Amino acid sequence: MYKPIATYRLQFNKDFTLSDFENIFSYLKKLGVGTIYASPIFQSVPGSTHGYDVVNPTKINKEIGTEEQLLAISRKLKSDEIGWLQDIVPNHMDVHPNNVWLMDVLEKGRQSKYTDFFDTGFTSDLFAHERIMIPFLNDTQDEAIECGELKIAFKDGKLVFKYFENYWPLNKRSYARLLHNDEKDLKTKDQTDVEQMLTDANNDKQLIKKLAAEQYYRLCSFEETDKTINYRRFFIVNSLLCINIQQPKVFKAYHQLIKKMLNEDVFQGLRIDHIDGLYDPEKYLQNLRSLGGDNTFIVAEKILERGEQLPLNWPIEGTTGYDFLAQVNNLLTYSSSEKKLTSYYQDLIKDTTPISQQILKNKSAILSNHMSGELDNLYHYFLKLKLVDDTELTNIGPETLKQTIGQILIHCPIYRYYGNQASLNKLHSVAFEKILDRVAKNKQLKPAVELLKKTFLKHPLKNTNAFNERVLKFSQRLMQFSGPLMAKGVEDTLMYIYNRFIGHNEVGDAPDAFGITINDFHKFIKMRQRQWPLALNATSTHDTKRGEDVRARLNVLTAIPDVWLAMVKQWQKLESDSPIPDANDKYFIYQTITGAYPMPGQSEDNFIERFKEYLIKALREGKQNSNWAKPNETYEKATLDFASKLLDKQSLFWHYFTKFQLQIADYGIINSLVQVLLKFTCPGVPDVYQGCELWNLSLVDPDNRRPVDYKFRETLLDNLSADNNPIHFAEFWTHRYDGEIKLWLTQQLFALRKIQNNLFIEGEYIPLKVKGTYKNHIIAFARRHQNQWLIISAPLYSAVICNQQQTDPLNINWEDTRIVVPPEAPEKWTSALSINDKFNGEGELLISVIFKNAPFNILKAAITENNRGSGILMHISSLPSGFGIGDMVPDTKNFANFLSRCGQKY
Repeated sequence: MYKPIATYRLQFNKDFTLSDFENIFSYLKKLGVGTIYASPIFQSVPGSTHGYDVVNPTKINKEIGTEEQLLAISRKLKSDEIGWLQDIVPNHMDVHPNNVWLMDVLEKGRQSKYTDFFDTGFTSDLFAHERIMIPFLNDTQDEAIECGELKIAFKDGKLVFKYFENYWPLNKRSYARLLHNDEKDLKTKDQTDVEQMLTDANNDKQLIKKLAAEQYYRLCSFEETDKTINYRRFFIVNSLLCINIQQPKVFKAYHQLIKKMLNEDVFQGLRIDHIDGLYDPEKYLQNLRSLGGDNTFIVAEKILERGEQLPLNWPIEGTTGYDFLAQVNNLLTYSSSEKKLTSYYQDLIKDTTPISQQILKNKSAILSNHMSGELDNLYHYFLKLKLVDDTELTNIGPETLKQTIGQILIHCPIYRYYGNQASLNKLHSVAFEKILDRVAKNKQLKPAVELLKKTFLKHPLKNTNAFNERVLKFSQRLMQFSGPLMAKGVEDTLMYIYNRFIGHNEVGDAPDAFGITINDFHKFIKMRQRQWPLALNATSTHDTKRGEDVRARLNVLTAIPDVWLAMVKQWQKLESDSPIPDANDKYFIYQTITGAYPMPGQSEDNFIERFKEYLIKALREGKQNSNWAKPNETYEKATLDFASKLLDKQSLFWHYFTKFQLQIADYGIINSLVQVLLKFTCPGVPDVYQGCELWNLSLVDPDNRRPVDYKFRETLLDNLSADNNPIHFAEFWTHRYDGEIKLWLTQQLFALRKIQNNLFIEGEYIPLKVKGTYKNHIIAFARRHQNQWLIISAPLYSAVICNQQQTDPLNINWEDTRIVVPPEAPEKWTSALSINDKFNGEGELLISVIFKNAPFNILKAAITENNRGSGILMHISSLPSGFGIGDMVPDTKNFANFLSRCGQKY
């Protein structure tokens, strides 16, 4: 199987094409990238910035490049042993004129050969068997016709309905009505006749209404889908229509190009977007594994809630790394501050509602206000499947049953459960029973709950294959909507309004999370190594709510809660008496500026305008004081004015803020570097999001998809490589705010992963005991493979110690704090990051010694006469910076090839 050493995530679009990628190839090679991790590159909506709005998965997006260009790039990558991990989108496609499959369905209805491709009433009993809703009008259809916005037009040789920039095909009956013949007659008419025909038709409002009524689709307002809908969509995005990837012919058609690229070894790996949206995720993965074979590396985008495990029978290598992100984020959070920050926040907003109740409240609001159509569909589907006798429903009533089904979705504690057996498996059944018990706390719903328990869990008289198949159908459909409800209720609502500490309002993390112990982190990593050693280790993605270095800086606040709250109270004294923005939004703004403002003395990176755009999105996603459907422009303007005044460099806030930023920036940098260190050295495949080799202080998309200045990065990297002398951490610390220190560490770790590939992929993860005064402030572990050893150690909550000692992060007195070295480990060590340092283990390693030249370290076995014979030991300090790591290399041939690529001799 292809096993990535480390990945580098790129966002392809019209502004970053395959040609642009070719221009940065030399840079990525110098950085040490082993696998390109590409966003979707298939034909998508013109101008798409992300590629998840696919319109044709069988073609490369021409705005990005061509298939021939991709093949040429692949040959170049292979010559340098660089792989390609491709993001694919099997859940949905965009409702766009370029989606020829869908346009064929809209034109021909059930006669289209693509009818089965889309999850609509044409193919599923989940939806009413009626015309497909096309909800892209600002008003009702009749209003759009009356005001002349909806018209008949002639485009690409066909008659269409045109609404501003959107258009949809007319069926053949409409041709007969308009032309008194058929489509052939249209081709014989000259341009003037066609234009006159269109003018006459568009002046006849009644004719337009008749034409609209006879299509296989129904044009309507976008607001209508809040209450009724007859197709499955991605979350609550009307323009993303879900597909029936579970059907063999759809699977085959959708994966044509993907299969070709796998067969030709252009793609060595696949990343699956939104696995939870699929009807049968396990079956899809089995099909994909059959398609790609055992050599294809496959990971799935999957958000795991606390305590949730990825199904072990899935034929993949693991997740895309949100679970790792959350664990590192919590490790860097000083949990002792939770009560203090919680108490302050509850007093600030005058609300002590538990997070668990807030989750239910927000999920309920999403279901009621935006997904009641989905709930109606599930209720009617339940009835169609005849899962209970009509007599059993008599005493319950339809609304009670529907409400109970809704409460099951609301109380589902994870994105979804899985199961594709003829009856619910044991794990699924136990979980489902717990959900029903929680729902039953509402006494009005208890009779319906008992009926559902009888139906799903206690049906001995109905225990037939046919009945169980119907139970499974409903269960799988139910689970297709639990994920969207969780995502919209928590990720895209609660995470914008519960602002106790916004650092944990993150994809994969949780608003009520507030730190974990070092032992808990070790347990998670050891389990991950056992079960999913090749899962990705992510710290930033295109979906994260804020960049990795924003979170790292925010985590500093948990280490200095008194200082932070005193600062906030000082800022609050400067506020006007205006009630807008409210206290909650102001606290959100204070935290965001603190976390995301560029490093001291560095370019502002258009921060004010970016921040304003972010605030608008945050307010509308939060749905408290504004929203997307009906923005509260008065509140939004007042909030932007408030933010602008804060960022006025003549303001008192700015005076206090800049001093405070200098006070915390260095601790944030230490956290950031520790985060990078853990990502590269823990079990799993490290993933670097584009540009994150320097400071990543971005906000949520589209901010985190901004163009990356690769020329600047390559210049910095060339400067590093030009100096063949050993480089010490202190040199970088003097200009730490420019980010070169992070670039240096990232390159060092890319190189280390490449040299020690077997150790990181197959080696043990050994938690190391730490003793002494600051034992709770050090994370330490060993990686071991056969006779190869590395010891990794890093500080936690440096600000706590620095405040106690009144010192800075590089001058902490670690006193007697020490790492206990396993008795079977080597005694002599040297640093893999500052190659002149040597250490004598003798059972323990003093932190004050190994942190002498840097506030963290990676130790490797030192070169001695005793260990020369145990493997091939190379000291490669003469290589360019980034390859300045000596270590045990068991495969002489591969190492010789590696040195050759670096321009060196073995």
